[in-house]
Amino acid sequence: MKKDIVHIYSGTQGLGGLYLDEIYNTLLDFGFKQEIFVSHYFPFDYGKKIFFKRSDLASGAKKGKFRYYVRALELVFGLLKALIYIIFNRPKVINLSVNSAFFIDVYFIKAIKKFTSSKLIITCHDVIPFGESEEQVQNQIRIRKKIFGLADYLLVHNKNSIEDLKKNFQIVDSKIIVHPFPLMNIAKIVQDSEDSKSKIYDFSFIGHLRKNKGIDILLEAWQMMHEKYPNADLLLAGNLPEDSKLNLNSLQENNINLQIKYLTDEEYYYYVKNSKNVVLPYRSGTNSGVVYNLVEMPVNIIYSDLPMFTNNPLLDVRGKFKTNNPTSLFKVMEQFYINKTEFKNPNIDNYKKSFDNSLFEVYSKIINQ
Repeated sequence: MKKDIVHIYSGTQGLGGLYLDEIYNTLLDFGFKQEIFVSHYFPFDYGKKIFFKRSDLASGAKKGKFRYYVRALELVFGLLKALIYIIFNRPKVINLSVNSAFFIDVYFIKAIKKFTSSKLIITCHDVIPFGESEEQVQNQIRIRKKIFGLADYLLVHNKNSIEDLKKNFQIVDSKIIVHPFPLMNIAKIVQDSEDSKSKIYDFSFIGHLRKNKGIDILLEAWQMMHEKYPNADLLLAGNLPEDSKLNLNSLQENNINLQIKYLTDEEYYYYVKNSKNVVLPYRSGTNSGVVYNLVEMPVNIIYSDLPMFTNNPLLDVRGKFKTNNPTSLFKVMEQFYINKTEFKNPNIDNYKKSFDNSLFEVYSKIINQ
């Protein structure tokens, strides 16, 4: 059966898979015929699982250069499989997600443009890429300029992403399409139980401990918290990049619980569930899916005043602090701690309706052109 849409998302292991699952099933409800190419660790029992069976951290693979080359080979062979399918089946629309961009993506897109007449959407999660060095960032930008120039449409989820596309990549309005980020309930992919209850943390950061996420800002703010409220505790849980310069020595003396490792979906869920307040001290970013993992759980969200957060209708303004300002973060954390602030339930139903309607409009317009 000929497909309306083919989605190609290599980064769909674990929580990332919830994003595509929501999009796929919403479009399915509207009657669109689809196929998806995903990671081997996509947490659902449908789709063609062709990416990263042996090199994803979810497989227990160790870090290092050998893993990098295996991962590159798996990406190449996965894209070849997707390309063969596309050439023979000729879908109306191809939706390719770009996280970290590689030149193989450029060649893959050129092949699509040469051998098919499908409309190509590039989904841009973070328009401005992350990197531990300026050289890494600039290299990613160079590749993305080539990719973005080949696309028929660039899909983003918020206003600041539109502004970044125009400012940094000179993308015209007619190439930009927008729909909201889907809500992603992690309870769909984990087994919940009463046994998951354990120590309740006052504050936590849960996720990859990358430089751009402002862990150093959190640690400076925490020093102030610990001096004034020595009984308060903080959980730091997640994977630490190999090239990270973050110094975690002696942190446990400040009532900080360290769980420095790759987190399974179950561990992520249990740590969030057992936290009163999750802190998002990001230094930079265009878009983040983390909010959409958290809003349906009974946890407060404390966040830096980057546009990707302040423009989010699901966040409580009481949780906002000034980006890169440890004192501002300390003051917000202090208020949440002493006032025992309770979770404010956002208007999730209205947001979900807006997402559904916008998603339908975006794909209907492109398919019917």
